Amino acid sequence: MLHGGAIVQLLAFVDDTYIIVRSEIYDTDCAKLTAVPNLLMSWANDNNVTFGPHKYTLPHFRGFGETDPARARPDIRELPCDEQLFEHDYIDILGVRVDARLSWVDHIELIITKVSKQVTYDT
Repeated sequence: MLHGGAIVQLLAFVDDTYIIVRSEIYDTDCAKLTAVPNLLMSWANDNNVTFGPHKYTLPHFRGFGETDPARARPDIRELPCDEQLFEHDYIDILGVRVDARLSWVDHIELIITKVSKQVTYDT
């Protein structure tokens, strides 16, 4: 869905909801991230569903060559403090670790860690 110059996608699986906003400017992303949850909250209130902004994480995906992580934040009530909101530079989506660089490095490390724990447990 194109929403005011940004592409907005919603993904949901059981009790996990992901809002993905894509544009060329982080501030535009944040403006859309402010608007979309308000629409979701309205729907949630009508359907007796709750969302927990205090559990949100916000990895800003970076373009090739960008080294510093972005720290722009949307204006959403009850968002966690910056330290918690930007604690990780990745998000886990249905068991797949997607990092802000859009590489597989973090996901591969996660799998190696899980396998190492299992091998240690089994021996």
